[in-house]
Amino acid sequence: QHVQTLKERSDYQDLVFVAADGAVSLLIEQNCACDIIVTDLDGDYNHIKQALQNGALGIIHGHGDNIDKIREMVPSLGSVLGSTQVEPTERVFLWGGFTDGDRACYVVINYAPRRIILAGMDFGKVVGKWSKPSHETHFAAPRMKLIKLEIAHELITTLFERVNIPCTILQSVPGNEGEE
Repeated sequence: QHVQTLKERSDYQDLVFVAADGAVSLLIEQNCACDIIVTDLDGDYNHIKQALQNGALGIIHGHGDNIDKIREMVPSLGSVLGSTQVEPTERVFLWGGFTDGDRACYVVINYAPRRIILAGMDFGKVVGKWSKPSHETHFAAPRMKLIKLEIAHELITTLFERVNIPCTILQSVPGNEGEE
């Protein structure tokens, strides 16, 4: 529903779409171009690769749990940027953030956009089916995921409090859309 809302905007062609991991699958399903994807490679590998082949900038986040995936997948993805939560290097950057979604916000903020519209990030108790390719439907967020989403929400809230960039959050619960 959020992608359709964005497609109906008069400035749709001027929007830059940044997908957090599995959200790239939704964009592909909706025939919507992905300009940047921020991922730790938990999403659908074929969709990530398709977006990159179609011109998206890939930002691949490395952490202790995905080193094997990085070694296996990144060589076939073409040119990508690396992301870290620890010491940056010449080829691996530290933008900030904890989850792919809030990390994407930190990446975007670094490039001074005129405004930000967050779609599909309602920090609720349901995880969208695009987040984990092994799930065919949305599913209840496990306890650890809820904790991660709480941290992500705090980070995004703090981020947007310190920058002077208008942010609209499109929420899944009807009537909750608006400026934050």
